[in-house]
Amino acid sequence: KDEGSNIPSSIRDVAVHWAKANGESTEKRDRKSRVVMVKGIGSGYGSAYVPVLASNNYELKDGESSVFDKELKGKKVAATTSRKKAVQTFAHQDFCQACGEGGPNMLRCPRCPISLHLHCSGVGNDPKFFACCSHHNCTDCGKTWSGASGILFPCQTCSSCFCEDCLPKKDVRLLGRCDRLEQLGYDSIKKYAYIHCSKECENIAKKEFGWSPPRRSKRECPPEMDFSHNFANNDDDDDVKKVEAN
Repeated sequence: KDEGSNIPSSIRDVAVHWAKANGESTEKRDRKSRVVMVKGIGSGYGSAYVPVLASNNYELKDGESSVFDKELKGKKVAATTSRKKAVQTFAHQDFCQACGEGGPNMLRCPRCPISLHLHCSGVGNDPKFFACCSHHNCTDCGKTWSGASGILFPCQTCSSCFCEDCLPKKDVRLLGRCDRLEQLGYDSIKKYAYIHCSKECENIAKKEFGWSPPRRSKRECPPEMDFSHNFANNDDDDDVKKVEAN
């Protein structure tokens, strides 16, 4: 009789026996109703209580609870550490990009090594209005780097900068990399392509920065090559000559 009583009589009993054999809990999962009854006086529902979805049962001042909070059910979540963007470090030049003169207490651009006098920066007499130098927007139309489709053309010598649409048509030399700013630890080709915007700026760069145009080496012509075999078959030519001889 005792042995017979241990035999499961239903699928539920089989599940219970299996859970016990594996050391698992046999308690039923708590089921929560999705509907709650709230007071409905004055709601027009017609009864003292109104059925409302539990997810919609919240006060307007508190707002709706998030799905994230519902899933956690009060569990603590480990704090996530946000990745800080690497800040590029570079030195600044010791002269004003606009007038070329030096001096103390110059404004330093936070985005590149350019320095400017306060009176040359165009922000008036209050340095707190200085956000960056003019090399970070087109000095003709005002487009920023993103507004200029991801590329601007600042001049190595002066404070001018151009987008592709406003780039001067004559006497412009494309440098790409600016060597003197690279020596200060600045990545000059990440967002910009440096130029000489005029002959005057190029002459100043030669005199003040020691810049010189790259020398183009003369390339030797390759030796003469015979490609006649690609255009005529020597055997066919011999046959033609034999026919003509006969």
